[in-house]
Amino acid sequence: MPKTVSNDSLLFILPMLLLSYREVDTNHHFVGCFIKDNNKPELDNNIFILLRKSSSKGFSADFNFLTFLPTYIGYYDFTSKSIDYRIMMYQVPVDFQKEYDLFKLGKYSSFKEVYKRKILDFFGINTNNHKLIHIKYILYKDPVWRKKWEERIGAKIPESLDLHRIPEMENESCC
Repeated sequence: MPKTVSNDSLLFILPMLLLSYREVDTNHHFVGCFIKDNNKPELDNNIFILLRKSSSKGFSADFNFLTFLPTYIGYYDFTSKSIDYRIMMYQVPVDFQKEYDLFKLGKYSSFKEVYKRKILDFFGINTNNHKLIHIKYILYKDPVWRKKWEERIGAKIPESLDLHRIPEMENESCC
């Protein structure tokens, strides 16, 4: 696995748990955020943070920090290709269960306003030249972004459609 897995859960689900991307960007053990573990379907409807294990004090500090998040359930370990990982499990926050369900359907623009703002604040997206400004365009169905994609694909995108793909569950599963 690469250092950090960039998937849709990282962009649209991780902000449910943390205040700022800096909290994982500075975590050298963070691998990714996921909504499934294909080996444990009984754990569906949770959020998973995958860490690369190590015996360092830094790993202990990172792990301990993540256990203090309000919806923390527990963890389990596994090994893949001789690399040890720890999967941290979290309940979906009650206030954001609807957004979690909408995420799985690719209905990003249907997120309630307070969650859209939480996502933008999480990544520090407050100017139009931010490297992740496309997240804002997706959340608000930006007409300029729509036009850009229509020109790129050579077809009209219906107004009813969101401007990002439905999450591919194989990319949203940690195992």
